[in-house]
Amino acid sequence: MEILLCFLGNRRISYPTYENMKTELRDRLIAQMADFVAKNALFEKEAPLLVAVSGGIDSVVLCDLLIAQGYKIAIAHCNFSLRGIESDQDQIWVEKFALKNRVPFFSKKFDTLQIIKEQKRKRKDNKEKKQTSIQVIARQLRYQFFLEILEKEKYQHLLTAHHQDDLMESLLLNLCKGTGIAGLRGILPKRPYPSSYFLNQDKSNLEVSNFYAEKNKYYLVRPLLFLNKSHILEYAKKYNLQWREDSSNQTDKYRRNLIRHQVSPILHQVNEKAAAKFAHSAERAAEMEQLFLQHYRFFYKKYVQKTKQFGQTLFKIQYQGLQRSSAPAAILYQLLKTKHFSYHTCQKISNQIKSLQTPLLESLRFESKSHVFLLDKYEIILYPKNSKSSFFVLEKANDKVIFFDKTISTSLISIEKFTASFPAADAPLALFDAAQISFPLHLRLWQAGDSFAPLGMKGRHKKVSDVLNDLKISTFEKNNTWVLLSKGEIIWVVGKRISDLHKVLPTTQTLLAVRIEAEK
Repeated sequence: MEILLCFLGNRRISYPTYENMKTELRDRLIAQMADFVAKNALFEKEAPLLVAVSGGIDSVVLCDLLIAQGYKIAIAHCNFSLRGIESDQDQIWVEKFALKNRVPFFSKKFDTLQIIKEQKRKRKDNKEKKQTSIQVIARQLRYQFFLEILEKEKYQHLLTAHHQDDLMESLLLNLCKGTGIAGLRGILPKRPYPSSYFLNQDKSNLEVSNFYAEKNKYYLVRPLLFLNKSHILEYAKKYNLQWREDSSNQTDKYRRNLIRHQVSPILHQVNEKAAAKFAHSAERAAEMEQLFLQHYRFFYKKYVQKTKQFGQTLFKIQYQGLQRSSAPAAILYQLLKTKHFSYHTCQKISNQIKSLQTPLLESLRFESKSHVFLLDKYEIILYPKNSKSSFFVLEKANDKVIFFDKTISTSLISIEKFTASFPAADAPLALFDAAQISFPLHLRLWQAGDSFAPLGMKGRHKKVSDVLNDLKISTFEKNNTWVLLSKGEIIWVVGKRISDLHKVLPTTQTLLAVRIEAEK
């Protein structure tokens, strides 16, 4: 056995060589994985785990390390039929790998290109311009299939074999596209599993800091993020593991491959530990993200009010919250990104708010494809476009219809039995001379050009827009003002003014009461 000799005076001391001092590689990586799992609270030892296995070296090494530690695992594989017989051979190989290791196996074959054709046809029929890449479609199919297994077989987590080089590539891709703090922290070791809703829809939940958090009991876990690719290759070779090579990984057609083949090698020349350094930087960015989200949650709780009006979910934001914030554009983007507002638009809004003096003389309006962000007189309002039904009908007296989250009802009251005081102009109740009213009554949003004879103007007509301006109400309230019509004439600007031509007179025998109230 080789020894190193060290002479200190007359003393001769022998040490083992480096090769003999090395801890067994598998034991060392198992210990490192155990530390990583514990540090990030990834999963419990007894947890049933589903592992996504392509057949490549990364997922094979992940399975080997898990099996060596005695974890209860199952293997899931997707065949996207994109590489012909090679895809089928991958599926057969992974099934044999699972059989050899005596673990449950699940697989599904997709005709991915046909699915893409069908989606293109649907988009064309719906006149949608947005195109979806093969990678995005494959990811949706994959996660949906894995979710079905998690739910049916009661596995707690889906494990994937992402490592530090994958993290570095993701950060570089994000930087090339332009990114915020979430893009700088890249791949997380653990996050809630994408729900069925997320897989098929836009990310859309204003109230949560992480759009995946949807009372989700499953998690997506990456237990190899403590390793880089060279460690994985070293491990696979040392223990004579077999794996499949995906031929599509050799082409630079895909952006990730281009970075992997052309950019990453240069970064490793700059620093041979580049992947680890990127991972450490991402970890720091993740901590900074948590600090920002803590600030955002404080802002949301103090300055944002969520409410419902006429069936719409509204968000009302106080000006002072954004004016006092040290990062108003970032706050706005966190609030608005799920509503299709760009960061550039959030910067424009932020710059406007900084220079505004409230109350505003005129409102400012910003729109995305789905929402309106209105800088109104005293407050900021976010609301969806075109979400309101435009027409309601009351067929007869003593009728009732659902009016969003309220009801609107009519009733006849004999003047002799009416003992209450007359309602104020802005009350949700209006009284008319029933003899002047003809059914059916129509309820709709007011329109440009609408006019009526407001109470007190002795029959003279005035534009509804002028009445609303005289009341000095906000732009949002103007846009959401309804009118009630009889025989095409406006008898009530709801909650604002009734018509002088339909008012209760000394000669009135029967009252028509129209009431709007919360649905019971």
